[in-house]
Amino acid sequence: MKTLFYFYAPWCTGCQSLGPVIDQVSAQGIPVQKINIDYEIDKAYSAKVSSVRSEEHTSELQSHLNLV
Repeated sequence: MKTLFYFYAPWCTGCQSLGPVIDQVSAQGIPVQKINIDYEIDKAYSAKVSSVRSEEHTSELQSHLNLV
């Protein structure tokens, strides 16, 4: 099953707006992996995240970030 990877920062106002929506998606049984780029910058760099509030939906990213 694919996982939604949500790259965010607590100080990002766009992230704060989208956060409750991501929580609803997760509550519906869709796998969500929240990644705080302030603490997990290596994962954001590995995923080539170029801006905050980035969403990716891929199974390849899951294995690339060693989250399996």
